[in-house]
Amino acid sequence: MTRELNIPAPDPAQPPMISNVFHAVRSANTKLMPMFPYAEAGCLVPGASVFSGGKGSGIGVFTHTNSVDEVAIAFTTVGSGIRTGEVFVGAREHMVGAFFHEEEADQNLIVIVVVQRQSEAGVAQHEGLSFICGKCQAPLSRVEYPAKSDHAGGDAAAALETLTQGAIWAREFNASEDLRTCGKCGHVNPPFPLRVWGWEEYRQNYEAAEKARELYLSQAAHSGQRKVSRATT
Repeated sequence: MTRELNIPAPDPAQPPMISNVFHAVRSANTKLMPMFPYAEAGCLVPGASVFSGGKGSGIGVFTHTNSVDEVAIAFTTVGSGIRTGEVFVGAREHMVGAFFHEEEADQNLIVIVVVQRQSEAGVAQHEGLSFICGKCQAPLSRVEYPAKSDHAGGDAAAALETLTQGAIWAREFNASEDLRTCGKCGHVNPPFPLRVWGWEEYRQNYEAAEKARELYLSQAAHSGQRKVSRATT
């Protein structure tokens, strides 16, 4: 006996959208930039990244843990062990970075999208980040955090916590020589290249945009009340 399977209609609050990845990364202010404003429970979240070569373009290495699967799609690669057109599912705990054979070679280029599906409502989701020693590869300090924001309602959209929490942790890591000192070999690691990844810019822009949205709605509501008041006097 077969059971008919149906795909439900899209949520009116989250209408289908389309985006060209090569157009999207032109104005990306962060790596793993959410291509659409949907990151709530059950959402598919494609995060687009573009890396290029040249002096000062080193991206570092860190370990990422995710309780949900990530599917990576490599749209274009040059100078990388990842091949153009590859699609793969990473391990729940995996290394991020070291994409290129020569870290700062001029020809380096990669455009890649990592897609994760947020866990359903009521199902916990968590992530972890750990920087590693550049000399002996031992793990340095680690942080774990809930990775799913609740929808705030109205026009609000949840932040991608991978980026906001990554920004907070990287900033603390960079500011502390103790956190950057390897407990195994004693090597003092350099700060993580947060500027290259752009997580802090994403966090700042998200917080500013949400504050601006709230102020806009407040002013609009206040303006509407004044019009009603004038009409009834």
